[in-house]
Parts: sequence; structure tokens; C-alpha cells
Amino acid sequence: YWRDGAEVEVDLQGPAEFVVHFDANGGSGNMAVLSVPAVGGMCALPSNAFERTGYSFAGWARTPEGEMAYYDGGDIQVPDVDSPIHLRLYACWRPNAYVVRFDGNGGEGTMEDQPFEYGCAQRLASNRFVRTEYAFAGWGVSVPRSEDAAGAMLADGQVVSNLTAEADGAVTLFARWKPSRGRVVPGEKTEIDTCLTGYSTSGLPTGLVYNKTTGKITGAATKPGEYVVKFTKSGAETEEMTIVVTAVP
Repeated sequence: YWRDGAEVEVDLQGPAEFVVHFDANGGSGNMAVLSVPAVGGMCALPSNAFERTGYSFAGWARTPEGEMAYYDGGDIQVPDVDSPIHLRLYACWRPNAYVVRFDGNGGEGTMEDQPFEYGCAQRLASNRFVRTEYAFAGWGVSVPRSEDAAGAMLADGQVVSNLTAEADGAVTLFARWKPSRGRVVPGEKTEIDTCLTGYSTSGLPTGLVYNKTTGKITGAATKPGEYVVKFTKSGAETEEMTIVVTAVP
């Protein structure tokens, strides 16, 4: 007890603070610091609020490259100390997995799904589809061959990455076909989709016209025969196709 009029020292400072800072570590967003009295015991971490394209949050580490030490929303040990203490936790990111599916788009054969991981470049599986009187021209990205998708092409065996950022997502590639041999009837309206845009041509049958923008040959051939049409473009290999103008199927 204290005598009346005695001087008494009272500590009004209170306990020291345990402060946790959160680092996005390549992600984006903001998180408030966690501040609790440093009196020991356990404290629940707040839920992660950071995002990173193509990656899923896996937990918290004590260093930028360290292994996960705390789960999202998990408990952390609070120290019992007299002085403030600060801790920085770094987000751990796991690359999203996805698969690439292959569609023959009129061709015959089968191809298995190919697994990918976001952030990792990988070579596409070689085409195994075949189509009579057509040559494989490449892969269309997620849509069948059409004028508005003419430029969205991937080559056979091309090295690709990050085709989708979605976790457990799927991307379908459609085989693109260019005719290696076309048959037309004299005098009848014709439309042949070459899948070749921006080329110059030579050897077309009289009455047929090639459109550089759409890659289509249209018109009505007038003279029977077998024609070898050449497609040339600066910086690209010369392409050939045979057009047979005949009244006999």
C-alpha cells in the first residue's frame, strides 16, 4: 500500500506493438498492416487481398523467394516483448495450370490435351490431323477459320506461353487447312478459301480472282484444265495449289 502523499510512478505507455506488413511480391493491390499488442499468444492473419495475373495465392513467406510459412488467414505467433517489433510477409504465388485442346476442324485423327503452366513457354504438340486434298496451315486461336480471325495463327510446333491466365482453364486450337487441290466446274460460281492472305498469285484459271484480304478465290472458271497456282509474298515461302477445272467430279 502507499502512504498518503507518497509519489508513485505509473507506466501509461501500454504494451509494445507487434506490426505485420504485407508485400504483394509481384502482385498488385493493397493491404493494411496488422498491429496487435506484443503480449504473446496467437493472432489470425487477415485474408489475402492481392492479385496476380496467371497466378493463384498460396500463402505467406518471410522472404521474397522463401517457402510458404503461413496459410491465408492462418494463425501467427505473437511475441511477448517490451519493444515494438515489425515483420514483413511476402505473398507466395503458384502459377496457374491449364490445358490446350486440339480440334481437327474438318480433319481426321485425334490429339491428346497438352498441359501447360502460366509463365512457362512450351512447344505445341505436332499436328496429327489429316484432311484429304488439304494441307495443314497452322492453328487458329480459339475460333475456326474465318475472315475476322485470319491473323490469329500459330505454327505447327510453335513455342507458346500464357494462352490463358485462368486457373484450370482450357484453350482450344482449331486446325487451319489450305486446299492443296481444288476442283471446279466450268461456268459455275466458285469460292475456294486458301487460308493465305496478303499474297500475290500467278497461274489462276481465267475467270477466277484471288482476294488478298480474305484469302478467297472466287468467280467462274471458263476453260477446263489443270492449273498450278503459285502464291508469293515477301518474307514467306512460296505456296502452291492445284485447281482442276473439269465437268467430271
